[in-house]
Amino acid sequence: MKRIALHWQIMIGMIVGALIGLTVNFTAGTRATKLTGDRLPADVQSVEILDTPNVVRVTIETPEGTTVRTVDPTRSLPDSVASLEALETSDPRAYKLFQRYGQSWARRLGAAAQYFGSLFLRLLQMVAVPLIVTSLMTGVLGIG
Repeated sequence: MKRIALHWQIMIGMIVGALIGLTVNFTAGTRATKLTGDRLPADVQSVEILDTPNVVRVTIETPEGTTVRTVDPTRSLPDSVASLEALETSDPRAYKLFQRYGQSWARRLGAAAQYFGSLFLRLLQMVAVPLIVTSLMTGVLGIG
């Protein structure tokens, strides 16, 4: 049996990965959650979370009033922040509620893939430095 050349294998892998990513993003990229009751902190009456690929909106209703926090990378919506990290800085309670109850499956899968990808890159870096050092030492010692 004839093998496919490595560059075609890489190209096929990239296309399959892109198709899987698009499919997950379109099918599992949106989640709307409404919470009331005993799972919430004592001062919170209800929480509505909308997680889409483009915008995250967290609405918290307390006895003092309703608070809406929006994450919009384009910053086209008023009173929005650009990232989830900025939401964590500006409103830790909304960020914590989103992380605990509101993430879509696509966002969870992306976070897991990012974790394993960074772990893989750190492992490569851990191998690369000793390999380079030993190659240099072998070359210098081989000169005589």
